[in-house]
Amino acid sequence: MNKNIIRRGIGLISLLLIFQITQAQFRTPKILKHPKRILVKSLYHLNSPYRETNICISPDGKYMFFMTGRGGQPWSGKPSRRWKGKLEYSGDIWFAQKIGKKWARPRALPATVNTDNGEDEPNISPDGQKVYFQSWYGNWEQKGGPYYSASLYGSHWSRPRGLGGGINAFFQNRQDMGEELATDGAAMSADGKTFIVAVGPYDGNMSLYISRKDRFGRWSFLKRLSVSTMGNERSPALSADGKTLYFASSGYGGYGGLDIFKTTINSDGSHGKIVNLGAPFNTVYDDYGLSLTAQGDEAYFIREGDIYFADTKDANPEMKPNTSTLMVTGVVTNQKTKKPMGTIITFMHAQTGQVITRVTSNSVTGQYATMIPLKDRNFIQAVRKNGFNNYNKGFSVQIKSGLNKVIADIELKPQKKEEKKKDDVIIAKKDPKNPPKIIKKVNKIVIRECAAETGRDH
Repeated sequence: MNKNIIRRGIGLISLLLIFQITQAQFRTPKILKHPKRILVKSLYHLNSPYRETNICISPDGKYMFFMTGRGGQPWSGKPSRRWKGKLEYSGDIWFAQKIGKKWARPRALPATVNTDNGEDEPNISPDGQKVYFQSWYGNWEQKGGPYYSASLYGSHWSRPRGLGGGINAFFQNRQDMGEELATDGAAMSADGKTFIVAVGPYDGNMSLYISRKDRFGRWSFLKRLSVSTMGNERSPALSADGKTLYFASSGYGGYGGLDIFKTTINSDGSHGKIVNLGAPFNTVYDDYGLSLTAQGDEAYFIREGDIYFADTKDANPEMKPNTSTLMVTGVVTNQKTKKPMGTIITFMHAQTGQVITRVTSNSVTGQYATMIPLKDRNFIQAVRKNGFNNYNKGFSVQIKSGLNKVIADIELKPQKKEEKKKDDVIIAKKDPKNPPKIIKKVNKIVIRECAAETGRDH
């Protein structure tokens, strides 16, 4: 058989396969219709004449972080970037707290986080005390960048630490290959173990990539998500369940420009059913950057560089995360003085005693918050702090749909002198041939007992 005919045949088959894949990727997903009119409004008191983008909402809707080009800070310098023909400042990360039903005036994070080079794509922990963000400032390659985390200690933000690992290696590899170092939106799961980012040419089509943290705290090399098309994917956002993904795309058809879609991401990186969120979230313009509270009753998104709010209580249920979540939050105080306290709170499985997670309450406000896996809904909360009685409290949570929020305020009782002596438990090694040998002094945690407070161990 003629070799040219074989080559043409192989070429036609390849083109057919590409066409079929392209058709499958660009097939228009279901467009959601909402049973009632959804109220959408611009949050004027958070917006500015400049661009706002890449918003992130805490699971309980109390904190919002976002990027803005409004400047006005000591490090801002002169407007040097253009967005839709308008000069703006290098991006800074700002935040606002919701008090009651109103958002307080937004403020910029300090110079320990923001620089004159531009910071972007903030993600926050459930308690609002850790922020993940992007920055190309300085020697990002050596610092483990371009993605970092900074923590709030009292009222001061720490110096950033690079996430490093496969995330850092991925961007170094792109740089070595001469590829453009551009991103547009990143998402960090509430448990801090899954990271998704939009990468590609700044003015071209981007794709979504995923990295996961292993049990040693190392991030895997970023891998392209199957939800990505030959079109343009941007602005990923993960719900509090760590599985429900919202993203903007031009690759699935819809209303025009970028539309907002929802899907679920499986542990192997594959995705579930994709749905278009429909009107009023999608228009003929570019719509992107949607962030939902864990309950799914409030949505925030970007339209033409401004932050918008949507009341989604009566939205189509398909729009909301379809898995329940468990959040534990509260305030730690000194029982005697009633002043807030900073301390480490340990959450353990009630049957096995295995540590689920540890969180630190803020030393100025005493506030803490964390997400607990549903499989660990029977848990024990424990605090060990020098000068205070041990604190143990057991919980058994009946899980309902949506966000299950447990308010667990903690009052630590100062120890008396005699109680301090009793709290030192000596564990001795019993050996008939040798006298007792002190191994260590510990404050034992006994799982079987769930007293709210103990002056000593049992």
